[in-house]
Amino acid sequence: MVGGVLVWRSQSRGDKVSAGLSLAELFSVELQITPGDKTGARDAVQAADIARGVSGQDAEGLIDADRTALARVLWVDDNPGNNRYEVLALERLGKLVFQVVDSSCAHFYLENLSFDVVVTDIARHDDPAAGMHMIRELRGAGFGKPIVVYTSKAGAWADEALNAGADAVVDLPGDLVRAVVEFSR
Repeated sequence: MVGGVLVWRSQSRGDKVSAGLSLAELFSVELQITPGDKTGARDAVQAADIARGVSGQDAEGLIDADRTALARVLWVDDNPGNNRYEVLALERLGKLVFQVVDSSCAHFYLENLSFDVVVTDIARHDDPAAGMHMIRELRGAGFGKPIVVYTSKAGAWADEALNAGADAVVDLPGDLVRAVVEFSR
């Protein structure tokens, strides 16, 4: 016999009331990671290292398990093409990556879809601290999912980003992939 549980959720925002059902709240999907997926993810991280001018990055051991949870990742960066190898690595490891170019789009997606992890840069367009502002806004609104800051100057931003509510601040492709995989188990 097959049974199920339906979860009905409603929200009230001012004079608007909305209700919905999320399949993500009903079940999770576990994916098998093949040796080819692991190799492809490692190769993508190595390509990201080369593109970013990082040498000596250990891309081995991105994921030790043979299974992972299917997860949605919202990535906010005004130059999404710069992250193509990292996105490929994450997708090889069972993560569905949605890329947006500004905080406004991020808020729209977060209001309409459930995400397991948010990745953000720091500087966007004319705002050198757009990512920091977004982290504070999300945490102030009660967003409780992990937020990973991915920036070339992780050391310079780490204290401020962690105090604002980020869960990790990284600047190496392998560290980013490891953080997202760990936070989306």
